[in-house]
Amino acid sequence: MAGDTHGGKTKEEPQAQEDLGQQQAAQEQPQVSGTDWEKAVAERDEKIAALEAQVAEAAKNDETAEQLRGEIAELKAQGESDRIDFRLQLAGMRNVKATRAILADHGGDVDALKEAEP
Repeated sequence: MAGDTHGGKTKEEPQAQEDLGQQQAAQEQPQVSGTDWEKAVAERDEKIAALEAQVAEAAKNDETAEQLRGEIAELKAQGESDRIDFRLQLAGMRNVKATRAILADHGGDVDALKEAEP
């Protein structure tokens, strides 16, 4: 019977050690209450909302910048056209619209057009 008792203690010791290990692990893990968890989730949701707002603002800025680039290009083209009209008027061309039509034949050079056309 002594062997049986000894065998019984051997089986109980690993179980006791396992229980002790589970208790220690439970004590080491931080206990998260429902309010702490809700607070952490709320903080995460706020951070996500802030990042989404930043993304939306960046996209809006990109759209605005693209619109402004288009306006700048349009104004530059209009300025170049006005500059050509002015140069044609200074060159003595009476009909600027008709002269512009043949300006491309002279490579856009007002002086060359002036010499070629009386």
